[in-house]
Amino acid sequence: MPHIVSSEAWPLVLVELPPDPTPEVLEAFVREFDVVYARRQTFATLIDATGIRRVPGAIERKQLADWAASKKPLTQLYGAGTAYVITSPVVRAALTAIDWLFQPPCPQCWKTRRTDALAWCVDRLADRDVPTNERIDALLDRAV
Repeated sequence: MPHIVSSEAWPLVLVELPPDPTPEVLEAFVREFDVVYARRQTFATLIDATGIRRVPGAIERKQLADWAASKKPLTQLYGAGTAYVITSPVVRAALTAIDWLFQPPCPQCWKTRRTDALAWCVDRLADRDVPTNERIDALLDRAV
């Protein structure tokens, strides 16, 4: 199974959700994101959900909400913000339902373009006095 979470552009964390987020995929996401929290450093997250074709079911959404709730103190401390890239109204509704179960502890936004989500993440990092780097700059250059 390919990695879902990438820290290659740290402090920007990139998440690419696959077309069919099965329970195994969601378990891998949780496992991989726990590594992000283990760094104990400020980060911003960009979650690209444009490829999703099947939304997680109610049980899976509840499991994600419970995991997110368990990470709330770490997210408040280290999470500069989370930007979602979503083009499907159905997917947006499903992910919004997770927020109904769990109030996000850091800023969030919903964008339809990856470029806008990247820029928003960079701004959230700047709000926390976290500098960007050449990897983030390269992502911004490619996104334009």
